[in-house]
Amino acid sequence: MTNPYLLPNDLYSLLFIGDVHGRVDKLNALLEQECFIEHELVDEDEKSDFYTSRVVFVGDLIDNSHGHNADHITTLERVKYLMDKGVAHCVMGNHELNAIGWLLKNDQGQPLRKHSDKNRKQHALFLEQLGENSELHHQWVNWFKTLPIFIDFGSITAIHACWKSSIIEKLKPYLNSDNSLKSEYWHNAFDEQHELLELLEVALKGPEYELPASYSFKDKTGFERRNIRAKWWMEDATTYADVAQVPASEVENIPEITLAESARIEPLDKPVIVGHYTLFGVPKLQSSKVACVDYNGARDSNPLVGYRFELQRDESDLVQLDDEQFTFSFKRETMDSVSKGKLELLEGYLDSLPAIGEHELKKYHHQLEAISDTLRLEWDPIGVGSEPEMDDEYYAYIQPVLQLLLHSERNVLAYYLLACEQEYMGVERECAELSCGLVANQLTHAWDLNQPS
Repeated sequence: MTNPYLLPNDLYSLLFIGDVHGRVDKLNALLEQECFIEHELVDEDEKSDFYTSRVVFVGDLIDNSHGHNADHITTLERVKYLMDKGVAHCVMGNHELNAIGWLLKNDQGQPLRKHSDKNRKQHALFLEQLGENSELHHQWVNWFKTLPIFIDFGSITAIHACWKSSIIEKLKPYLNSDNSLKSEYWHNAFDEQHELLELLEVALKGPEYELPASYSFKDKTGFERRNIRAKWWMEDATTYADVAQVPASEVENIPEITLAESARIEPLDKPVIVGHYTLFGVPKLQSSKVACVDYNGARDSNPLVGYRFELQRDESDLVQLDDEQFTFSFKRETMDSVSKGKLELLEGYLDSLPAIGEHELKKYHHQLEAISDTLRLEWDPIGVGSEPEMDDEYYAYIQPVLQLLLHSERNVLAYYLLACEQEYMGVERECAELSCGLVANQLTHAWDLNQPS
């Protein structure tokens, strides 16, 4: 059977996007930041990354709580629009599966997913915004049913929670050619007596393993449990302690006992991108072949995370994942805030130093000329060299340098020079820190030797 997801040769990358949970504001920010400009989809004269790349959503487009600026309808319309244009893919998440089960009914007229208080609370905002049992509600649930359970792009795969080859092979008979679930199996997907329920649970929620007899742990609510969520990506894992995802305080309760045969970790033959796991901190790989892009972007204070995978055309090249390929909404603003903070501290310090009056400037006339020459000939981050018409290129930096020399601030002077070239001028050059340190030493030494009388 032909793989419908094999990519054309004119594509250069895939941008995998984590669990959106209705946060279309963060989705739009991430797409714009990564140069996926919407208006260019219909403007053939201008190109954007939509023409050389594809966006891949890893599921959980829906469900969030009140107060987090979620807009389910606009989120779904945005994602479907991109998919209809042929520039995006989306796999099913466990929240889409839950939404299907909430609306569909069994032969007895009962919902496939229980309408318990807990389940309703999780799904409430989605139901409120679409209108429970409305035409719009039915429309989007029918669309959810068309989403693939997984996508294999050839060199990399996407699934919401867990890729295990044994699970994938068992799922295939239940799937259409595009990896969406065949319509006749939806009731089986929620039947605890049918294998399909467990297969989907593993694929969309991750595997659970039962601990050996007499072992248990307490979850974050204090409830005692005997089943652990497993780090299925830990290829070198051999014991329950190696794979257990439990609170840090409970790690000691997980035994260093060899995993049962049914729980053995399966090696991966290609990289996998997943969502689902609600991680935190700076995004990083889970293993050499697994990247998770769910860093709780549903919440206001967290970014929506993505992973940019560069496609390799030479089949002999080793396909590898890299921490540097993670990106996230408002990444530039986040990084800029650090730079701006440093500059504000530096500028505040310079402002705190006594101002240099006109009389003093005349007193230091020769020193100012020497500073100017050193900045132009020795520091020179933009490469003006000895061109006479460029004598005043670094004029704005001369007086602050004099202020720092007057107060014997060699270390601050070195950082000031570095900040000037990197933040004010936007110059990045090799050995910049070393160069600025050496120039600061040179200026300080010359100052000490040539103090005005």
